[in-house]
Amino acid sequence: MKLLASAPTGFDFYFSERVDGDARDAPRLRAALSLARKSDVLVPMLRLSQVHSREIITVKESPMGAAPIGDFVNIGQGDAIVSSTPGVAAAVLVADCVPIGIYDRALDLVAVVHAGWRGVGARIVTNAVATMRELGAQDLTAFLGPHARSCCYEFSPNDIEELSISVGCNLAARTRSGQASLDLERAIAFQLERLGIALDRPGAECTICGPGYFSYRGGDLKERGALVVLPPTLS
Repeated sequence: MKLLASAPTGFDFYFSERVDGDARDAPRLRAALSLARKSDVLVPMLRLSQVHSREIITVKESPMGAAPIGDFVNIGQGDAIVSSTPGVAAAVLVADCVPIGIYDRALDLVAVVHAGWRGVGARIVTNAVATMRELGAQDLTAFLGPHARSCCYEFSPNDIEELSISVGCNLAARTRSGQASLDLERAIAFQLERLGIALDRPGAECTICGPGYFSYRGGDLKERGALVVLPPTLS
């Protein structure tokens, strides 16, 4: 389990590795998080039915009846969770798509985003930032977790051109073998820049050529990794 970022307000963002097992196994994921944090993770863990959309679900209080230990609490269909409550954890599952974490430096306000190429084209990132700003965010930081990078992410030239036009910048790149590839990090960095947010620590690892992560393109058709945001620990 890799700690990717810690917000000044106490929220921690972790990304699961292959050694942590399939992140769809909630008890195993919770155990890996507890080991990494050196304290039991005993809060509800929220997730979505992800559909490669621009849909956001906002969480302002802990879901009623949510058990603190056990399976995920599925809170609906969408591709980003924006949370303003410190009483829950939230996760998005990925296996090459881009996991994005966003936090406000002063408020208890965080987001986890699942951004594949369809979601990027649908402006899931823009929608997540707009939702956070509607809730009062003023000082946002965004970062990316491991994902399919242009070194390996072969893509149809026609689809690259179409997405480049939609996003507003050239997303064409080349793989190490010289094939046409898509640069999703460039797309997300461009969208964030237009929103006045610099991408923190660009250059996340590639899930396809990085052996430590699950990759759909690499043959992991069912297994998933997870970007999880944990609330501050209780003192």
